Amino acid sequence: MSEIVYRPLTVRQEEVLKLIAEGYGTGEIASKMDLSVNTIKVFRAGILNYFGAVTMVQAVVEAFKRGVLKVEDGRISV
Repeated sequence: MSEIVYRPLTVRQEEVLKLIAEGYGTGEIASKMDLSVNTIKVFRAGILNYFGAVTMVQAVVEAFKRGVLKVEDGRISV
């Protein structure tokens, strides 16, 4: 059986994923990153696709399972 290889998320996708895991909404993330809401929506769609998730909650859970997101000293990190 062959091993599944996951391509890494982009740096921007990781930033968005981390902010989502911290509880920020799309508009807040757009403001924090100085990007448009539509750009954040594109990143969110890529994150969902990457994890094969339907919801962002599923994507965040999968990110923790795969070690993409971690908790260190009570803070979420990528």
